[in-house]
Amino acid sequence: MKRGVTQYILHLDLLQEWAKTKSSEGASMVEKLLSRAEEELMAGNIHPNFELTTKMYTIAVDAWAKSKEGGKAARRAESILQHMFELYKSGLHTKLKPTTGIFNAVVNSWAQSRDEMAPARCEQILNWMDELYRNGNNDVKPDTYTYNTVMHAHVQSGQKESATKVQSILDSMNRMYREGNASAKPETISYK
Repeated sequence: MKRGVTQYILHLDLLQEWAKTKSSEGASMVEKLLSRAEEELMAGNIHPNFELTTKMYTIAVDAWAKSKEGGKAARRAESILQHMFELYKSGLHTKLKPTTGIFNAVVNSWAQSRDEMAPARCEQILNWMDELYRNGNNDVKPDTYTYNTVMHAHVQSGQKESATKVQSILDSMNRMYREGNASAKPETISYK
């Protein structure tokens, strides 16, 4: 039996409610519900107008970021982004086009994790965003938030090369802004 489009709206609301719990249980439930939607869609059990959306995956990433599960949450968030990206690349899910928002949510998850890998992972994700942007995906461009969050991850790490890394990222941010990415305009906090 095909489900109606209203089921999608309820499903999205349900994802958001579980995400608000700010717990690993809530984040796991969001992921399970999202997986179930994928399975039902592939099986043809959902109304033909239903589509998976970037917003659904962003909610899942945010749920992990808010769970306060450190490195585990950051790894789950990044895994969700990578899975979504693969679904999008398959050509079957056009509504899963990556956006700056979902990338920023993953960067934020790593930055909040305080995991020793956080600065490097944040920087790698920033580089991935930059590559997508330079290859024509204007929906994924590093913005002020991205750069500030990556710099913050380096500062929080206390690693001895942090100052050098932060300066390099700030230089990249300024270069990106000068090259026409108005979204990457440095703010006062970028220099703190």
